[in-house]
Amino acid sequence: MNSSSSISMFSLLLGIVLLVPLSMAPTRAFASPCIDVTKVCEDAVAPGEPITFSGAVTNCGWQDLTDVTVSDDHTDPSLVLGPVTIAPSESMSFSGSYVPTESPSTNTVTATGTAVIWDGSDLSMADTASSTCESPQEGLCWLTAGGVKFSPLAGAMMAEYKGPKDNVGGNVYPGCNSDTGADGGSWTHIDHHDGLHFHGTDIVIDECGNVPGIEPGSESPVTPFNYIVFHGTGTLAGIGRNKTDYPDVVCFEAIAEDRNEPGNESALGADGGEDIDRYWMTVYDCDDPGDVFIYVHDGAGDPRTLTGGNFQIHISSCDN
Repeated sequence: MNSSSSISMFSLLLGIVLLVPLSMAPTRAFASPCIDVTKVCEDAVAPGEPITFSGAVTNCGWQDLTDVTVSDDHTDPSLVLGPVTIAPSESMSFSGSYVPTESPSTNTVTATGTAVIWDGSDLSMADTASSTCESPQEGLCWLTAGGVKFSPLAGAMMAEYKGPKDNVGGNVYPGCNSDTGADGGSWTHIDHHDGLHFHGTDIVIDECGNVPGIEPGSESPVTPFNYIVFHGTGTLAGIGRNKTDYPDVVCFEAIAEDRNEPGNESALGADGGEDIDRYWMTVYDCDDPGDVFIYVHDGAGDPRTLTGGNFQIHISSCDN
């Protein structure tokens, strides 16, 4: 082959190379590094309990990611994963928890990592993910009770007990202007069977929440809660034939469940009145909690179904 033919062949090959579209050139080596993070959370089960969260960080590029970390803006310490190295298309999981100061509560994780790119330099990247969960908050609801009555004998329905019924009534609300949240209303419980009259005046709301296994919230009035837990102090006096002297101040704890329906005999069907309001209470000597004067329960230690009247839980206007 003469030199002229060689030059012509070279020119032909060069032209073919130059005519190859850039879109046909290998791109994998020049693909951008990629990091992706996801996250979910679970509601706190009670006031003061943590919101838990979990997620995964993924290398969605073609190069190894080094010095990968995941940090959360609510945990202490903030680091919940790393530093680690993640191969292409691989993921690593993380989890954590924190006690919220408000509800709903949103927290955000930030994932960062480094990759070596085509020119040999390091490229840093980041991605974020957020989730929002609820936490039952103290002092966010209040309670009214009217016409509440029930048999003083645990497990006995109205039709089975012909004597006088216990009566309960009052208002329980957060002490919006109190540093302790006390002085939250007035609560009266009259035990006709044992001749006792309890009157609570210093009341603190411990929790507003929802009974497991039934629809959350209440329809009358519309609130996000269907139970309230409260405690406090008050006075106890004997009535009728009961002439016993009681301590000047007694302590009490109570639970009221607003299950939407007033208590009445006709509503107590085979399901045991699942949709009827319920009540639990104990009154005891503050200096000796084992000395119990009133204990209202269903016979198994759970709240008792009402046989008259109803509870209503309301949304509080307090800021706390």
